[in-house]
Amino acid sequence: MQNDSSNKLHEPDLTGRKIGDFTIINRLGRGGMADVYLAEQKSLRRKIALKILHQSLASDPSYVKRFKNEAQAAAALTHPNIVQIFEVGTLENFHYISQEYVEGQNLKQYLNRYKSVTTFMAVTTLRQVAAALHKAKQQGVIHRDIKPENIMITPDGEVKVADFGLARIKRADENQELTQIGMTMGTPLYMSPEQAEGAEVDHRSDIYSLGVTAYNMLAGRPPFEKETAIATAIAHKTETPLSLLILRQDIPPELDAIVTKMMAKSPEDRFQECGGIIADLLKISLDASQEKWSDAFKSLSPSEANALYSSHLEATQELDRVIHGTDRRNRQIAFSGIIAVLTILLFFVGGQIAALNPPPSILDSNLLDDEKLIPKLENVDQQYVYAEQTSDSEYEKKIAAFRAVQNYFPPDPPQANAKLSKGHWAEFYIGMLHYNEKAFVEAEGSFRLLSELKSDEFPTFYFHGQAGLVLLDYAQNRIAEVIGRRADIMTHIDIFPSDLREKLVGIYTDIDEEKTGSSGHENQSDPNQGDENKSIPSKDDISFRRMFLRSGAGEWIQAMRRESAC
Repeated sequence: MQNDSSNKLHEPDLTGRKIGDFTIINRLGRGGMADVYLAEQKSLRRKIALKILHQSLASDPSYVKRFKNEAQAAAALTHPNIVQIFEVGTLENFHYISQEYVEGQNLKQYLNRYKSVTTFMAVTTLRQVAAALHKAKQQGVIHRDIKPENIMITPDGEVKVADFGLARIKRADENQELTQIGMTMGTPLYMSPEQAEGAEVDHRSDIYSLGVTAYNMLAGRPPFEKETAIATAIAHKTETPLSLLILRQDIPPELDAIVTKMMAKSPEDRFQECGGIIADLLKISLDASQEKWSDAFKSLSPSEANALYSSHLEATQELDRVIHGTDRRNRQIAFSGIIAVLTILLFFVGGQIAALNPPPSILDSNLLDDEKLIPKLENVDQQYVYAEQTSDSEYEKKIAAFRAVQNYFPPDPPQANAKLSKGHWAEFYIGMLHYNEKAFVEAEGSFRLLSELKSDEFPTFYFHGQAGLVLLDYAQNRIAEVIGRRADIMTHIDIFPSDLREKLVGIYTDIDEEKTGSSGHENQSDPNQGDENKSIPSKDDISFRRMFLRSGAGEWIQAMRRESAC
């Protein structure tokens, strides 16, 4: 077989060709296995990145398996800092992956032009990649090829990790691992010592590669550049890189320490979780006044906060198991009899007290001001994470926690935009919580509030509001309203989380099948059916306004209405 460079030279340019539902616009890049094209998906009227396996490799089952492995690895990950996979398949003998098109450039292209990055850009980029790797680790996915070429950067500074072609997937249901052909895979310039040796690797290998990438970002070159790949791999194992503080006197010592720890030779000496990386990066004082990136990246994002929270939680649980595991079991046995007696006694006493003093609803607005119930945290990001981490089984408390995001942090300076964004997301999840509990009146209130926003200024939240209304209308057999929103929903289907996207696609698939007689709602054909469903209150209904007063949205909802009225 020819080598990769020869293969690339003989691969045809597919620009202008139509392949199934895709019209190829132009080629974006070439790789050792595949070419990537900008294409338009006609059915959904959206631009996508279409990765097509080289024809010279398409007859080799091992390369086809690796190609599909990339799609399987990335498709399992829904995260704002990971390039989203839409579809994998074969058309006209072309093996392809349809994925999110990210406008901008990869980090390698940026470094080719500017050589190095500022401290601010390095920190914000590392935070986002660390959040992505945390998500991958949660799903049992190890990337194994973290490098500048696989880190995409949008003009607003949003970072997305791409190319899971070398990823290893641990599948609990199959008790096996899907692995790229060969034992030692990756890019030698960024490969961890254990990966270079062909040894077993885990998520800490990705942390090492991210450290090497960080070094490259700041120094303008990788830490080790030898004449051969073998010599480079040996250097990663045996040599110490030149300190960044010598190469860049403007770099904070704290950042140098973080990069050094990420690049420790032994996995045990590195950060054990990506949340620890984010925690240390947050301690670095940044001057973003000269940066052009969006203000949204100057604060802690929900995905970063989740990684940070999970890291602290895992460490606390492990410490608790080590220190208290055996003693706790003994104590539980010793006091089990006493607890049983007290439980019976308190049951009868508590029942009498509860009968005389029934508790008010947790959604009562005066309770939301009680920080003993929903504590007020330091900033809106932490408040939002607290709401996310509240158990779904505590329905009313979780709604109150999301309302607290709005009440405790109304959209006023400083960080008005960040607060407004979190408030919008809180409103959407409040609507989804009500919807899941079949509290359709309350759910409609949240979704209509979002759908009244200006679609050009707040497109994400506007269409999430529309999507919520589709769920409600379909649940109540209001098919005409569902069909009326179809064009907007399907045009923007890729902005929704995977679970919501599946529900929406399933709804419209069911409707299409009903039209052909495959299945259907028994009431749909009767024009007189469904009148009882028209009783859902409108915004002008008194009970509808009363619902908002009860939910305690207060000043935040008024601010939202002012925004939508502007």
